[in-house]
Amino acid sequence: MLRGNISANMSFLDTIQVLRWAKDDLRICGIVLDLSTSGGRSSQLGFAQIQELRDEILSFAETKRQTHPQTFRLAAHTDTFESQIHYYLATAFDNVYMEPVGQIPLTGLGTVQPFFRNLLDKLGIGIHSYSRGEYKSVTSTFNSTGWSAPIRENMTRLLKSLNSQLVDGVTHRRKKIGAFDGDVDWGVEEKNNKHEVLPSIEIPDSLALVVSDDNKGGKTVVKSLNKNSPLKEKMEAIMDAAPVSSEEALSMGLVDKLVYKRDLLPIVAKAQSKTTDNKTIFHDIKVMLDPYISSSDNPKGFPCVQFNRYRQERLLQKQRNDKATPADAKKSVVGLVYVVGNIQRGDAPSASNHAVSALVAAANDPTVDSIVMRVDSPGGDPVASETVWDTVKWVRNVRKKPVVVSFGNVAASGGYYVAAAADRILAMPGTITGSVGVASMRPIVTKTLLERLGVTTDEILFSEGSKNLSLFHDITGKRLSRAKRQVDLLYDTFKRRVASGRGLGAKAIESVAGGRVWSGTDAVGAGLVDELGGIYRSIEVAAERGYNSRTERLAFTQKRRDDLKVLTDKDGKPVVTKNVIKINNEADKDISFEKDKPIIEIKKFPQQLPLLSRLKDVDSLNQAVRIFGDSLRAVAVEFVRSSWDELVIQETAHLNGVRLEADIPLK
Repeated sequence: MLRGNISANMSFLDTIQVLRWAKDDLRICGIVLDLSTSGGRSSQLGFAQIQELRDEILSFAETKRQTHPQTFRLAAHTDTFESQIHYYLATAFDNVYMEPVGQIPLTGLGTVQPFFRNLLDKLGIGIHSYSRGEYKSVTSTFNSTGWSAPIRENMTRLLKSLNSQLVDGVTHRRKKIGAFDGDVDWGVEEKNNKHEVLPSIEIPDSLALVVSDDNKGGKTVVKSLNKNSPLKEKMEAIMDAAPVSSEEALSMGLVDKLVYKRDLLPIVAKAQSKTTDNKTIFHDIKVMLDPYISSSDNPKGFPCVQFNRYRQERLLQKQRNDKATPADAKKSVVGLVYVVGNIQRGDAPSASNHAVSALVAAANDPTVDSIVMRVDSPGGDPVASETVWDTVKWVRNVRKKPVVVSFGNVAASGGYYVAAAADRILAMPGTITGSVGVASMRPIVTKTLLERLGVTTDEILFSEGSKNLSLFHDITGKRLSRAKRQVDLLYDTFKRRVASGRGLGAKAIESVAGGRVWSGTDAVGAGLVDELGGIYRSIEVAAERGYNSRTERLAFTQKRRDDLKVLTDKDGKPVVTKNVIKINNEADKDISFEKDKPIIEIKKFPQQLPLLSRLKDVDSLNQAVRIFGDSLRAVAVEFVRSSWDELVIQETAHLNGVRLEADIPLK
């Protein structure tokens, strides 16, 4: 049984890998997941990532119900739910438990956006903004007092799509909601609420679903709930009452039982003991219990292994298997590159230089067959986005390696721009993407503000251009027209990049551009995304494409080799003949991913130096723990050295970590 939380020591990809390993591991028959707010990585995940994680858990369950029909168990526990998407994740489990004092903020998706136009006018700060695309909303917060009709329509469609995914996912898994009869304690209404800042929605005394009936002149009618009401209507009513307490959640069918963490394992073990002796299932897994659970609380013969420790065991097993794998074994190596955060110029982790160097390194690595670029970005600098886009195109056209893009929670505007040249684009249903549009905005410090602050200015300018770059001068006339023209050119370029990469005609690109934002589900229908799937599905697609394209790529390399042979020095000798792959055309012409079933290997870029190489800058074990804590705790290590060149690392036989406390010099 796998047990624990989504460890902060594991990346999202690591977590997915653990679930996939566990699915195929006959020693594992279930998962007990801790979603408590005391820690864990789940609080850092967005809706699309939660969806992917949830899909992997459901896939795990489907497999285990076949392989372990008597012992299969899937349970989630929490003290309270931090957000509704965490509850959405919990519904992937057959049983959901929470502590008696907690709540579920299952309110449904929505947004309240403040607008600062009036405030800026009072302060004396002007805003010059120009957007190409009537649905582009990035500047509206500062230059408007509310959403325009197109932006509101686009945002409504997006949130409706995402909210439907949330409601459908919960109602599909929590059939117990069907027993909910609509009885909710609304408390005593306060007539004079001095703290109310926005008009509240009037909720009937007895829980009911409020709907708009267009057939009755647009009047609002109230539809009462009962046990026979559709699940979706009950869910909408629950969202009206949310957040709900633990007791209410139990009565509504949202959770199965209210228990504390220490009581969870005995409950799970008791359910299993009714069906079979689980010792025969777990005989070859070492029992590793959370220190929080005492030996008396943990049922005898009910071993559990923590997520992170199980991962370490499997990593060691993989290392042993890799060493035993024949050198000529068939593999498809996928290079993995991340583009995360606001896209900007420079060398920051989210900057274009970082992404470009990683793409180039993967493209130039002769062992890499294809590349997956994981994008989780709301956009950013258009120049930086163009640079990454061009590199993706270069990888495909010059290095002849397929590029598959995997969208995370958000891949919009510049986040979509960088992906436009890829072979395939995959996204989760809850991914927010699109926003093919361009917006420009700059503040203007007016005389009103300067006079109010008692600030004066003086200037020395040699051109109209330098004047118009100043925040103390308004842009008017031909300078304003020119600034707008530059935005128009960027927008036209953006549309051309998308149209070319996605194979869209002039009419089609106009229907998906304009700054429109799409959910992943709607983006597939719009032609902006090829397939719904997460990062591992993207890796599988890339592995197949990379393996099947080897013939073309090797033939291209052979042509380059033949071309290089004609280059000679002054004595007529070839200048370049080394380090060129030789091709056995007979052996390589019949490559097939489906037929060969190669091993898929993931190689991350940019690659980090090995741990021992990085430790050369460390003076003591304490410093090593501070800098490389996660790596050192992953497997217990002992350092032995007489000089840095003779540094030796010895892996201990057990999996539990080691504390390195003494400040022992390594030199």
